[in-house]
Amino acid sequence: MTEENKHFHEFGYPDERFETVVSENLHCAICSCVFKDPVMCKNEHCFCRGCITKHLHYYHTCPSCNQDLTVESLADVPRILRNLLSEQRIRCDHHERGCEEIVQLGNLASHVAVCGKAPVVCANEECSSEINREDQFRHQGEECRFRKVKCQNCEEMGPVVKKISTSLGGLVEKLNTSVDEMKTGLTALENRFEGMENSRSDQASAEDRSSDVKDAKHPNGYAYVVAGGYNQNNRSLNSVEVFDKTTNSWIQMKSMKKHRANASSVVYNGDTVLVTGGISGDSHVVSSMEQFSRNASPFVPPSWSNLSVNLPRPLRGHRTVLYNDRLIVLGGYDEDYSGSDMIYEIQLHFPFTTKVLAKLSRAITGCGVVLVNDKILMFGGATSSSVTMYDITKNEFKELAPLPYAVCNMATAKYGENVILAAGGTHQYDNRNTVVSYNIETEENTELPPMKHNRWECCAVVDGNSLVVMGGQGPKGTVSSVEAFDFKTSKWNDLPSMMEARRGFIAEIV
Repeated sequence: MTEENKHFHEFGYPDERFETVVSENLHCAICSCVFKDPVMCKNEHCFCRGCITKHLHYYHTCPSCNQDLTVESLADVPRILRNLLSEQRIRCDHHERGCEEIVQLGNLASHVAVCGKAPVVCANEECSSEINREDQFRHQGEECRFRKVKCQNCEEMGPVVKKISTSLGGLVEKLNTSVDEMKTGLTALENRFEGMENSRSDQASAEDRSSDVKDAKHPNGYAYVVAGGYNQNNRSLNSVEVFDKTTNSWIQMKSMKKHRANASSVVYNGDTVLVTGGISGDSHVVSSMEQFSRNASPFVPPSWSNLSVNLPRPLRGHRTVLYNDRLIVLGGYDEDYSGSDMIYEIQLHFPFTTKVLAKLSRAITGCGVVLVNDKILMFGGATSSSVTMYDITKNEFKELAPLPYAVCNMATAKYGENVILAAGGTHQYDNRNTVVSYNIETEENTELPPMKHNRWECCAVVDGNSLVVMGGQGPKGTVSSVEAFDFKTSKWNDLPSMMEARRGFIAEIV
């Protein structure tokens, strides 16, 4: 191969990237590689667009037939040729970085755009490390020495290296303690060491026995509970199921008293799930609340009971958080599809008083909501990419850095100092598989590897170091599939599907 041909390698696909031998008819006459975005002259001689464009920068004739040729006179190749190219199976652009995916050439661009092995540069200031996209979240939040952390003294954000320097300064000061004092303390410790060691050993044995009893009592620790929503026929549901972690399967539970879709839920007292509002029946929006408490065995169906208090108005698509044993209700729709711009506070015990906390600048529906200390963060909603913080104690609103795109009806969950926003879209048929992590402290967005499935009106819970995403509306209708993202490995894995396909439901971990 000539030096000139080597120069054009960047424009075609080398043969070694393909799973099988590619026909010579699909090779460019200039670079000798498989066509990339092919075009042709009027005599149907085909070339990579990049190759022929470079050639015509110096010459004005076709390299095959020597006829006059310009960039403007180039034509698209026949559809059959493009189809043949699209069907060829090729290794990812990032194969040498470890990606083992082999995809059809027609799907290569969409895969590369989200490939976990794609190189990205750490977004932390002063760090220029190149890492795999799938490792970006872990590197920037846990491993990077320039990641921002909160100072324990002033609570301001700063690079972790500064925090280390401050800690080392304090350590040096402590090490300058009088040698005489250290000797005195050492002598006292030596005298007491033997007794302390024996005591510690006895205490450790007691703790081990206590731990064993606790684990035997609660082998699973907690469970995922899903309830209500819409089924595949867009009918509201009252069915409830729980994921049994011992058998790795879903189990049907006793149904709610009412059908509820687009309801909202919170967990209080550690094991009680409270479900509020929603659509009951075809279009009847309700204001009632019902609850159940987890039994000693989480897989014994509990009984549902109505609360003695209702929402201030019938609502669906609203959001709720629990704050100091009070239910905070944000936004939503009523039966007339009128959006609510109110934030209410409801006491969950006698005398069950309800009051208005604040009025939003606009009605919010389909947004993601999390509670962080005494502040509520609201993400997106409808066609918005905004992030708004409401300070409950100060009764003040503040606009934070926005999301990278507009999104609503996504799954929202808090993981450490990050809020994870998974899937969603701008409407029912714009379901996505994108996932973004929003850092609460720095207000920075980090794109995580995409999910395996597109979803809209799905739900998510955080289980240890995993984000579990369930159900939702997919491209072909309502789905029952479940997948989990491991924050340690940055990988998505399928879990057993729910018994019933559902969207617009509630999900909690208790």
